[in-house]
Amino acid sequence: MNIYPAVSNIKRWQAPFLSGMLMVLVVIMYWPILDCYFVSDDWSILNTCEYQIPNNGLKFFLTSLAHPPAFRPLVYLYAFLLYNLFGLKHVVFNVSILLIHFANSLLLVYIVRKIINHDIIAWATGYLYALASFFHITTFAWSVAGHFETLSAFFLYLSIIFLLNKYFKVSAGAYLLAVLSKPSTIFLPPVLFVLLILINKDKKEAWMEQFRKLRGHLFIFTAFFIYYLIFKIMFRQEYDYLRLSLWGGHIIKKVVYYLGLIPLVISPLLYHKHFIVAAYIVLCVIFFAKKRMLADKTFLDKYYIGFWVSWLVIGMIPPCALLTNVIAEYYFTYSLCPLIVLLLIFIKLFFTQLSAKEAVFKIIVFLLISTSFISGTLSLRKGNEKGIFSTVETRGAYLAKIIHENMLKIYPVLPKDVFIVLPKEIYRCLGAEDNALRLWYNNPHLDTGILRVEDYNVCSQHDKIPIVVTNLNTYASRHNLPQRKKYLLNYNKGIIALARIDIDPNDVVLDAYYDDIF
Repeated sequence: MNIYPAVSNIKRWQAPFLSGMLMVLVVIMYWPILDCYFVSDDWSILNTCEYQIPNNGLKFFLTSLAHPPAFRPLVYLYAFLLYNLFGLKHVVFNVSILLIHFANSLLLVYIVRKIINHDIIAWATGYLYALASFFHITTFAWSVAGHFETLSAFFLYLSIIFLLNKYFKVSAGAYLLAVLSKPSTIFLPPVLFVLLILINKDKKEAWMEQFRKLRGHLFIFTAFFIYYLIFKIMFRQEYDYLRLSLWGGHIIKKVVYYLGLIPLVISPLLYHKHFIVAAYIVLCVIFFAKKRMLADKTFLDKYYIGFWVSWLVIGMIPPCALLTNVIAEYYFTYSLCPLIVLLLIFIKLFFTQLSAKEAVFKIIVFLLISTSFISGTLSLRKGNEKGIFSTVETRGAYLAKIIHENMLKIYPVLPKDVFIVLPKEIYRCLGAEDNALRLWYNNPHLDTGILRVEDYNVCSQHDKIPIVVTNLNTYASRHNLPQRKKYLLNYNKGIIALARIDIDPNDVVLDAYYDDIF
């Protein structure tokens, strides 16, 4: 496959050294992440591990089949294993994510090295991918749910590696594990088809031969869409996150946004100017790449530009095609590698025009990695103080940890038949209906509601605060609400208090009693 000699062969001792150095940089940069507590969707998964999987077993996974994008059994099983071994120790889950992320970075080094046979570009890709904190921070802030991205990416990259080594059936197996970790990885077969076409270009193999090599992948790919269509026909439900379209304003809006994130691979500190910089980068890439291709007919073969472009474009179709306004940086996880490779190839070609010395490219790569590490490390440590780079998840994790510690200290026990109304921000960070309170107090029947207004401080019994009583498991629970003891969780600057409240039939708070808790 590698028909071109390596531009820079590293010595045997250098690979372990570079791997070890990468691990050191990952630990230094993401050290603050280790303190991130469980937040939001984490509590939903942990509740599943505590109550649903042990009690329902296979029934839980069969039930989840009714929601194709949410069918992620592999991550649930992995979380179930960690939870049963270590309990509510968030550090264990955070370390797990970082270890998988480190492994993913090394897998990308192998993939790039295998395809274009250039050590500097390969290792630079691994380093820049690992240190691109802006794209990974949201994923890492979810101690449990972050495994959806990291584990699925792990199996995605393994699938590519097995295919490069001509283990097509094993590659299909890894692809299946990726899809079972997160269905967003469904895009892979078309990308692999492009890769096979380029690899076997000189052999003049028919396209159908490439299809036969990917029959396992294509079977999984087809089965998923049949599964999706059956779901749509049987249930006739329209979920926002299920509606797809390859045409419309949402596509343009999202593509422009994600292209604007290109400079943030190198430095999160460029955030406010990223779109202008990205526009110039795209124009430069087009101009110099075209110039180089005209001068060197072996350009496409040597660097397999078509493969990297197809991976980047096809990999971005799932998040861009969603008919929602959801735009999240972690959707770039699967397309970050080809983006970095294309940038490095462009830089190499650009400076090759100016200097034939490989040392110039090495210096530039070193500067890029150094900038990425320093910028990312500073943004993670200083961002929370300035309120610029903090994500909703990192702030929510911090809030969840404070509430957990104070709740158990002030209220070590709660009544069994209880309904707690939560402020909107707290309701979200504690996992909504799959509430963290259920785990803290070992009460799977504890239900919660959410305040409809932002100002939730109940100071006297004359306050009238409208609330939404939501997310009760069954109609019977909602019907029995009048007989349940109801409390409002009041949180202000680290101080927690539960107020005994009365609610009228219109879900309006009538009275609040701070002196009559239990």
